[in-house]
Amino acid sequence: MGRFRYTFDVLTNRKTFRDLKESSPLRKLLETIRTELSQRETTIEDEQIGTGDGTQKRFRGTLAHPGIKPGSLVIHAVVTDDTTETLTDNGDGTLTSDKDGISGTIDYNDGDFDVTFNLAPKATEEVYADYTYFTEFVSYGLNRTYEARFIQYACGDDLDKWGETLDLPRNSGETDPDYRTRLLTELRDFTACLTADAIKDAVEGITGVNRPDIVEIHTLAPDWPLEWGENVGSEHVTWCNWDDLVDFLVVLAGTAIYIDDEVIDTAIEGQTHFEGNLDHPPVKKNSLFITDGVEIFTDDGNGNLNGDKEGSGTINYDTGAYVLDFNSPPGEGVQILADYISFEKLEDIASAVVLTKFAPARCLIVTENVGGYYDLVRLVE
Repeated sequence: MGRFRYTFDVLTNRKTFRDLKESSPLRKLLETIRTELSQRETTIEDEQIGTGDGTQKRFRGTLAHPGIKPGSLVIHAVVTDDTTETLTDNGDGTLTSDKDGISGTIDYNDGDFDVTFNLAPKATEEVYADYTYFTEFVSYGLNRTYEARFIQYACGDDLDKWGETLDLPRNSGETDPDYRTRLLTELRDFTACLTADAIKDAVEGITGVNRPDIVEIHTLAPDWPLEWGENVGSEHVTWCNWDDLVDFLVVLAGTAIYIDDEVIDTAIEGQTHFEGNLDHPPVKKNSLFITDGVEIFTDDGNGNLNGDKEGSGTINYDTGAYVLDFNSPPGEGVQILADYISFEKLEDIASAVVLTKFAPARCLIVTENVGGYYDLVRLVE
């Protein structure tokens, strides 16, 4: 698949970016994202995770903050011989007691821990945890395995999944730290810790785009065509399969389109069921408002329409197809009106930042539509 390295020079090689200059909003956005996607960590000290009773040695639970930095967890308590027993994170999901070897496990993803002290913590003495976790991350619908744990924080099976993604499998007997270092050397990745909302704010502030949206690409291009490694005639271009890689799109190319009082149907006497298509798909989730002047329907972001008088319906955000069932007939000649926010379809977008499922920091650029395929420029050094 080749090496991922990061800069923005290659963008000017593509005709879509012929006007991309040093002062362009897109360049500023990308540079800002690269600058701000830095490691954001918070250190927790003396989080109480249990209380000793003088006999209990095993403690299980979940830390208050998931996304634990491997190697950062320390669990400690005053034990029955009036000394402090300390269990230290080995960076591979296990903890070792300073009194008696391997004594516990930690799930970095969820913060679930299971530890056994060599000596029971004294009665009424608190069991404490010190650790570092990552405070912000892109998490809108991502698979939890990749939600906050990027390569530099992945362990075990999660790290192996990264290797599969990068076509760089673990060597026989290779430890997590060595494998992690090798993957990072290959990828030359950087930490991504901005929230989706923070990225939206950056887009709006730098480009002037009004209320930018983060869109699941599969709603616009469900049949993303080719796999990584496809030869498309340029060292700066690659393709990807939606199911394997691409997850989210930040729309930069145009402002949101606000649709007000679109007449979607006119009722006849006794009619309660309506279906059809909105004029301006795709529809932004949580933006649709439909009414006959009496009952009001809103969408819930999952494709359901809920009436305030117990009516119901559905909306296809991609196509604009809707189905409505009013609780009571609107009446002869009553217009059914819709307000919603639309955005430009993918084929109309000249540029967009793509966030990937496996590395939300990895910025790729949708440059053009070629025969239904979307060209992605690789950001290289």
